[in-house]
Amino acid sequence: MKKSAVFTLSLLILIISAMLIYNHQKINSFAVKKIPKCSDSDYGDEPFIKGIVTYESPFRTIIYRDKCINKNLLREYFCSKNSVKTKNYKCDNGCENASCKYPFTENKNVLFIIDSSLSQNITYELNLFKKQLEKEYGWKIQQKEFSPDVDKKQIKDYLINFYKSNGLEGVYLIGIIPTGEFSYGYESILSDYYYQDIYEDCKETNLTVKWECYDPKKDINLTLSYPCEQSGMITIREIIETLLSFEPPCASPYETSPFFISRITSNSDDDNTELIKRYFINNINYRTSNKTFSHQALIYIPIYDEVLDAGYRLLEIEELKNYLTGKYKNFQAEGAYTDSQIVIIDQEQANSDELFLEESKKDYDYFFYEGHGDPSNMQKSLIPEEVKNTSLLLGTFFSCSVGRFTEKNYIAGEFIFKGKMLYTDAASASVGRSMSPSVGFFNYLLTRGIPIFETLAVTGRQGGALNNLGDVSIKLSEKASYYSDNSAKIYAPETIDFGEVSNGTRTSISFNLKNDGFSDLVVYDISLFFERKDKDHKIYDLPWAITSNLFRLSPNNSKELTLEIEPTAFSEGEYFGKLMIISNDPVYPIKEISFKVIVI
Repeated sequence: MKKSAVFTLSLLILIISAMLIYNHQKINSFAVKKIPKCSDSDYGDEPFIKGIVTYESPFRTIIYRDKCINKNLLREYFCSKNSVKTKNYKCDNGCENASCKYPFTENKNVLFIIDSSLSQNITYELNLFKKQLEKEYGWKIQQKEFSPDVDKKQIKDYLINFYKSNGLEGVYLIGIIPTGEFSYGYESILSDYYYQDIYEDCKETNLTVKWECYDPKKDINLTLSYPCEQSGMITIREIIETLLSFEPPCASPYETSPFFISRITSNSDDDNTELIKRYFINNINYRTSNKTFSHQALIYIPIYDEVLDAGYRLLEIEELKNYLTGKYKNFQAEGAYTDSQIVIIDQEQANSDELFLEESKKDYDYFFYEGHGDPSNMQKSLIPEEVKNTSLLLGTFFSCSVGRFTEKNYIAGEFIFKGKMLYTDAASASVGRSMSPSVGFFNYLLTRGIPIFETLAVTGRQGGALNNLGDVSIKLSEKASYYSDNSAKIYAPETIDFGEVSNGTRTSISFNLKNDGFSDLVVYDISLFFERKDKDHKIYDLPWAITSNLFRLSPNNSKELTLEIEPTAFSEGEYFGKLMIISNDPVYPIKEISFKVIVI
């Protein structure tokens, strides 16, 4: 064969090979780009939120925008398995700004008090969050900006004027917003109750009462805010058992808070604007089911052995488990969790802190932690640098100082803004609390679709050293809207009128509570709260009793209850309030009975 023919053949083979390689790469490249991608700015089929759908195909990118077809008809675009879907909605309250308008409920106003230094940078995420709240609760949300260095009295005056003029359901404090600071023994309490104290009963400078206590175990003197024993000797264990969560002495345990407070304050060394934006996105992802959590509870109680012995700690853990599973003093009811849904970190292991932090990266919907605090009182303690990538939805820090949000990188903030946590109550100072059934009631109501702010109104006052950090509108499930063939159904009078009662006179009134359902009605708790109407009619000392507050009632049966009150040191006038009944009624897990008493 001639050289020229060989050369030609070789060249032809090279050209064909190159073409095959090119086509193979092109096919592979096409295969990679072939998968389309769909994203939706309003996170799904959300007719009450203006959204933009972006569809990326192998060849081009297409933008679809929600739009009002006419004043009452919306065309909604959303993603479904990486494809674009569309749906037309009839808007009962009109279509405006490419979304259906919400039906607002009278006097359900909510205020966003926003740190002006970050407000312009979180507009998009804040509006998404705002729309979600309006959709779920029918709230009418208004925004007001304040600089971080503003005098907190200006904010309080604004809230009081708004409350008295328009009514107010709740307030979100977003960013670096100042708070009240009260003296408490040897340290200070940060408390957003300052804003709820609309009648200004609490004076920040008048809350310090000190006693010197001696601890024989550690040979040290402690300055505390409660009386010591006559001998002047008290142990650390007695301190923890006695020192209850801070309640300003000027606040009444029988009065409802005028509105809820929810604080979203990051205060980190990292970019706080980005952290708050991240928090709102996490919040929206949970509300739109783009992020889910396992229905499990994580418990970690690393109390120091020399302070609270192992037997006491095990007793506290057992108590907590009983409350979470519905066991109350040999009375078994439906709980928030089963035994198998509760995970307990063994404090006896040397690396228990690491075990807790590792476990907290899993998707628990509730946690209970008691451990961080004064190193002389606690064996183990978390530090901010160790809190990474946690994925706990909500929970309770039964602990000291983890909620001191004026300090950089405070512990609770690390869980909320650098993890996926959406709510916790956490103290700003060294406080101890006794375990109580309210922990069980709180979790039970959450699992029945009651939001956090409503459970707090029933299970405990919304004030004191425990600040609500994150979003108090979070709930674990949707509340039932109808009764089934195997549910209980509570029936009780809507109102109770005591009539005229002389000051200092014990008065009782009886009423029937009936089960109109098809299974046993279980009543967990009955609480009484007054709704204060003005500065003069303050309720601080109100002895009251109910004949029974934990019982079971079979179908078609009723039980007579007697409510007794004894107004002492009341001003003359009308008093209004509510009796709150927690039960296993699926539609009304909280039954409210309004009552009135005229003191003469």
